[in-house]
Amino acid sequence: MSPNVELPKNLKLQLDEFINLQLERCLKHYCDPKLRNTMKENFVWLNQFSTLHFQTRIQRAKELSSPEVTQAKNLAKEYIGIHNHDFFVTCVDGRNMPTIMFSKPPQVGGTLRTPAGVVNGFMEGQDDTSVYIDYESYVVKQIMTLLLEKAGDTIYYGLDSHLGCAARTLIHSTEGGKQVDGGVRTDIINKLMTAKGILQLRKDLYDQGEKVAEIIPIFFSFDPLKGGVINGLETRVNDKDVANFGFTEDILNKLASENKIVRTFDLLKDDKTIELLSAAIRPGTADFRNNYPRSLLKNWLATTKLYNQGDGKVFHIILDRLRNVYSQNTIADLTLRQKAKFLLKNLVTRFSIAGSEDAWPYANHQEELIVITDGGYAPFPALDAFAVFPRDPFLLTNTKLTIDLIRNFRKSGKLKDPIKTSTFTQDDFFSSPVFISNKSILRNFQEKSWSAIQRLGIDAKCSHIKWDDPKMLEWRKSDLQKYLYNAVKEKNVEIDFGDAIRFIDGMYELFDRMRQMMKDKNFRQMILHGNIVVFNTLVDHNRTPRYIVQFVV
Repeated sequence: MSPNVELPKNLKLQLDEFINLQLERCLKHYCDPKLRNTMKENFVWLNQFSTLHFQTRIQRAKELSSPEVTQAKNLAKEYIGIHNHDFFVTCVDGRNMPTIMFSKPPQVGGTLRTPAGVVNGFMEGQDDTSVYIDYESYVVKQIMTLLLEKAGDTIYYGLDSHLGCAARTLIHSTEGGKQVDGGVRTDIINKLMTAKGILQLRKDLYDQGEKVAEIIPIFFSFDPLKGGVINGLETRVNDKDVANFGFTEDILNKLASENKIVRTFDLLKDDKTIELLSAAIRPGTADFRNNYPRSLLKNWLATTKLYNQGDGKVFHIILDRLRNVYSQNTIADLTLRQKAKFLLKNLVTRFSIAGSEDAWPYANHQEELIVITDGGYAPFPALDAFAVFPRDPFLLTNTKLTIDLIRNFRKSGKLKDPIKTSTFTQDDFFSSPVFISNKSILRNFQEKSWSAIQRLGIDAKCSHIKWDDPKMLEWRKSDLQKYLYNAVKEKNVEIDFGDAIRFIDGMYELFDRMRQMMKDKNFRQMILHGNIVVFNTLVDHNRTPRYIVQFVV
């Protein structure tokens, strides 16, 4: 379904201006008339692609303010618990969308997405019983902030070792892993070490006299081919067959048949569970792409009903199975209940989207672009994305990986040209530019300040940054601030002091990532030749695109 919104006039002007200027720069690197013509055609296509991208994101942002979404958020907060907080880490894999995994409402809890769901900052120590914690890691600092800000509460920190992970398979191959499960077992062992590090971090803060939250790691494995979640794998990593072969499909089926793990997909084959689910929600009716607000609300109404303050029959079916799986482990009943609530969210979500059918509509890779951001609210009406965590120390490596994947999907035919009016052949589509959305989120930014930055007139200044100037590539935030100030000092524009700081922070965030790309030989070449095009965008807390920064290269 096509988005039903138009781009705001100012955003459309910024988009057209940026594309025209970037095309002009790219053409300087081509002399052959045929190649120049191809580049022009590519940028015409890119304009249509980028317009569709911004339309879909604006539409979703508008939906976040709907009464249905507000009600769903309130239900979710009540379900999780007033003094409980849900966070989880999963992969950048575009199939691992929090919305279709758990009906995750916007701005409730949090999600971190990294390749293979790796939590950088917690590493294996020299002593096999120790964990090395990198206190300079952004993620470690983020968890420390959570522990301090949520003091007195409980944080449930989910660690996903998802099946069929391309990133983990590559890592597993590099490591020479003998298991044939694509590295799932190895990843779970890594997540066990991460959990140990998280608990050690909490203890260190507590021992220093800080008031901190409780934090309880929750292990799970999402299956993007089926849409279900598996619990209990961490208890079986040392089983003989698992140690030798990993968590292969045969071994997973065997463990499930012996009630040693819990798979929500198995529950969808249980007649009693299906009957109870069907009484709460009709199967296959959720459509998060085209009816996000209603789908989200219906799922949370159903989840709340099936939980029934902890007395729901489906909830107890899950809880009883978990108690059996963890019967030989020391685990608090309260934690088991949270695990059961976690699985119930997935069970309802999966049932609402595809019922008990084997086919899962999100099983295949459909990522058509890359977004560098802290989060978003997929699936959108069109154009799924790989999400790259902006503060990952391996930002360029991760971005390069996703570019390669998109090229491969295009070449194999997994991706089709999304522009309906396009005349591109499959080869044309394969070689067309890869769209990269580099976002900075300006939270708590006043509406009048958004209007003010439109009047600052910094576009020309931004488009003339000399990316070949070594001094400019070493700029600090104060240098960028001075550069922008010189552009606007004669403008009679007032902007709130706090918003001015947030604006400079956001601009520098975008600049810094562009600087990293322009100091890398491969990225510089791809940008200069129009193989990739980076759209630097300031967005609000709902991820509404508000300002396209004219960082022309």
